[in-house]
Amino acid sequence: MLIALGGWVVQATDRAEPVQFGVREVSVIAREGTIKALIWALAPLGWFARTSPPAERTFGARPPVLLVPGLSGGRVSLRFLRIFLERRGWPVVWVMPLPSGDPNLPELAAEVGRAVESFTQSTGATRIDVVAHGTGGLAAAWYAQHVDRGARVRRLVTIGTPWRGTRLAVFVRGRLGPELLWGSPLLASLQPPIVPTVALGGLDDPTVVPASSCFPTGATAVRIEGAGHLELLASPRAYRAVAEALTQPLTAARAPESAA
Repeated sequence: MLIALGGWVVQATDRAEPVQFGVREVSVIAREGTIKALIWALAPLGWFARTSPPAERTFGARPPVLLVPGLSGGRVSLRFLRIFLERRGWPVVWVMPLPSGDPNLPELAAEVGRAVESFTQSTGATRIDVVAHGTGGLAAAWYAQHVDRGARVRRLVTIGTPWRGTRLAVFVRGRLGPELLWGSPLLASLQPPIVPTVALGGLDDPTVVPASSCFPTGATAVRIEGAGHLELLASPRAYRAVAEALTQPLTAARAPESAA
């Protein structure tokens, strides 16, 4: 909640606007706090989540989908998105576990690589789609760009991912913090993406500052109006946008659009 509040102040300052809190601003911050509390309450469910990929080899025309969580929510934060996709025809969806310790971005990307390799081997799929939230999107993008180069990752969908970094990274502890700062040279190599990429984000995201960092060069940008960073993980509009992104033809990026 405090980070969301601080993020809103930084967003307004970055846009050279007066810092004010009306109904819209308070609503976004309150929803961020509510979703954070929900994730905390559901955290014990993560203890029983599958840590190894499913061995389901029947997935038809829709390839398996790997979900990569961000550092702020953990695996349980993608539980509802996983259920949503499964109920709408994606038979094989798996949320990968996060590494422990103090990894940097290349090490997080290596974890994504191990998950992709394990997932493709267990399902027998040649290629898979990857959907990632927050910092998880940077790890997935790093793996796709510098290691996989389209061999196993067919498509990447990012949700609230700071492709160009975020000014709020000054509050991130550990080795990852400096790598996530706005304008970080480490992130410059991720654009344009080497695989077809759809980037979802909102201009009211209090964690990604400036919010334009959600939309990298060379990706199809989809704006989710009025949604905060964690709220994207519980937004029906975001869920529908993810499902649409996964069913679109693998084409070049187009101009930013807003999800209905």
